[in-house]
Amino acid sequence: TAEHSLPIPLGTNTWAGIDFDVRGVIQVQSSILAARKGKFPDQVNGIPVHRSGRRLHFLHGTDWSVKPGTVIGEYVVRYVTGEEEYIPITFGHDVFDWWQEPNAASAALHIAWVGSNAASQRQNCSVRVYRTSWENPRWDVPIQSIDFVSSKTACGPFLLAITAE
Repeated sequence: TAEHSLPIPLGTNTWAGIDFDVRGVIQVQSSILAARKGKFPDQVNGIPVHRSGRRLHFLHGTDWSVKPGTVIGEYVVRYVTGEEEYIPITFGHDVFDWWQEPNAASAALHIAWVGSNAASQRQNCSVRVYRTSWENPRWDVPIQSIDFVSSKTACGPFLLAITAE
């Protein structure tokens, strides 16, 4: 519903020092979303990249919480050579629940954007998304695509943008 929506501005903006082009949100499944009859995929394959880069930056978040250190999903980087790299999405290291109490500790994370929606305002909370950067070990090989995969924990990871540099 609109009151639970992520009100981040669409288009190209600079957050956490990186330019991101946000055109929408990709939400993957969680055990909580599935129990609530949410119709989300377990994974989204073939997000096109078609370029090389020394690093990738992910603008993402998650709903709900699990024990810090839990891998809640991953990105699978697929190179034009057929090689693959796996980037885990770890709760407490890469993301926290996108609903945050005003003094919630998240010093280890790169908070990229903070805002609110009608539902979070009623709970005196903000909504947040995070930036995770990954050093590409095959920076000179073009990346064909990226798969976004849920581990189907209680957390439902979502992805807003990927920037290659």
